[in-house]
Amino acid sequence: MYYDFSRRRALAGMTAGVSSLAFAPLVGKLNAAAAGKNPVRFVFVPKSSAIYPEDFVLKGAGAAAPGTGDKLTDVSLKNLDLPDWLSPLNDYKDQLTMVQDLSGRVVAAGHGGGFSCLNLTGATGAGPKSISIDCLLGKHLPSVFGTLGFSTCGHRFHMKHEIINGGSGLGHSASAIDKGMPLPLYLNPEKALDSLFGSVASNDSKTAFTETSNIMDFVAGDVKQFSRQLRGSDKDMLNVYTHTLETVRARRDKIAAMGATLKKWAPKKTAIHNGDTATDRITAHMQTIAASLITGLTNVATYHIDNLATQYGEIGLGGVHGIGHGQTSDKGIEWVAGRRMVIKTHLNAVAQLAGTLKAIPEGNGNMLDNTLIIYMTNNGNAHHGSSIQMPLLMVGGGNIVKNRGRFLQYPSFAKQGHFTLRNFYLTLLHAIGKPQKEFGYPDTKLKTEAPHVDQTAPLHELLL
Repeated sequence: MYYDFSRRRALAGMTAGVSSLAFAPLVGKLNAAAAGKNPVRFVFVPKSSAIYPEDFVLKGAGAAAPGTGDKLTDVSLKNLDLPDWLSPLNDYKDQLTMVQDLSGRVVAAGHGGGFSCLNLTGATGAGPKSISIDCLLGKHLPSVFGTLGFSTCGHRFHMKHEIINGGSGLGHSASAIDKGMPLPLYLNPEKALDSLFGSVASNDSKTAFTETSNIMDFVAGDVKQFSRQLRGSDKDMLNVYTHTLETVRARRDKIAAMGATLKKWAPKKTAIHNGDTATDRITAHMQTIAASLITGLTNVATYHIDNLATQYGEIGLGGVHGIGHGQTSDKGIEWVAGRRMVIKTHLNAVAQLAGTLKAIPEGNGNMLDNTLIIYMTNNGNAHHGSSIQMPLLMVGGGNIVKNRGRFLQYPSFAKQGHFTLRNFYLTLLHAIGKPQKEFGYPDTKLKTEAPHVDQTAPLHELLL
């Protein structure tokens, strides 16, 4: 697509001259169009307690049983039926890719995988060793927030305690801004909505947003005054705190300046925003994620959709921990049926997000074409498995990767043509024009025993 120099110069002047960030998303899209590029967005949805490969098997695909194949299977989904637990994505089969038999032994198996799923450094609860893929993509796709993080409940606590009665409504798990710096996650949907869209609310949320900003001004000034009296490591520590405070304050300034855009797309606060069920919370968070993408608050969002503390009583299931261990649920549901009920609940939410984005025109298509949603396991192929298989599926993002409705199964572990989750993350970086050959740790055992497996390459089957 050709754009003359005068239009490029006008857009540059517009970017420099617009004082209100209300037009930021529009300007960004115009600049992308002028450069012949589409906007790019990612949404990661990691699931706890594993995704068992057999839950992503499709009859008629002609693939070997997961973990046993020695060749690539790449077939269209057009004439294949999705099983009941994947049925929420029936309307998106032409924008769905299912990926099987990537390995991820760097990922710590069991109980969430610590920070290892998204940064591939084998880290556990001790803290992240490096930036995670979602935050790295957010860094390359700048926005007000970089990467926004959400979680249905905190790392260790029953969600009723931490979500309903939690003070800050924030937690952290599995995503990292840098070494030793977890990405804050919104736990409480109501507080997330107030924090991101409170500046345009017409109730107490707007008052709270303004008061918090004023308090931040006061505290930041007080901290600077105190900083002058400190030396050495104490001063360094306080400077980090000050920088964090100023960053949050600057973000709030940007949010306040985006009033017109935010007001148009802000979700309406309803009972689900302080509901006490997982499905309420999941629905509410997905609404906020959609609005954050639409308004340009972020281009990358990660939603840690559940963990071992999550209860699904509202769908007749109860807790998920026992299901992960192959036990009948506390509501009497057999464990295989139970885990598939959870998957269906999650994919209903993914379909909700996809539908919202698909309804919004963008370029020659819609926002879903430019947004890749990735539903994946955060700890491998079994609750306490080997992480030798990391099944995932992708919805949308047809302008980012080659996603036109496919079932893609790679040769199994260590076979010729096998690839890892690391290769998938390198593919995402390649897709946004930031190719690199390293991310996280390679599988050292695989490197030694199967040197023919290239852990530095993108997945060419997915590149446009």
